[in-house]
Amino acid sequence: MDLFSLGGPILSQGGASGGPVMNASTGKVIGIVTLSTVAPTTSQKELFALSIPHIDKSLVEETGRSLSGILSFDPKKAVDDFNQMYFTELSSYLGKQIVK
Repeated sequence: MDLFSLGGPILSQGGASGGPVMNASTGKVIGIVTLSTVAPTTSQKELFALSIPHIDKSLVEETGRSLSGILSFDPKKAVDDFNQMYFTELSSYLGKQIVK
């Protein structure tokens, strides 16, 4: 299931998008709120969420990285790796370009 409805709970208020949908039994996130319908009252609105498996599948298709891979990303390691692999060479190149 890619998209599921949560009905018209009080959560259908504006600003719910991006919030987690939790499985009450397990406490695990099963989806992310993405949109709600427009209606005169909250009880008439319907809230929709994308499932975590759908989000994961879309991320892999678009970026080649899974949700768990993205969430486990270590920015400090990425900076350290960049500095080790490219910084010296790029700094030297930039210095030569400035002198020209």
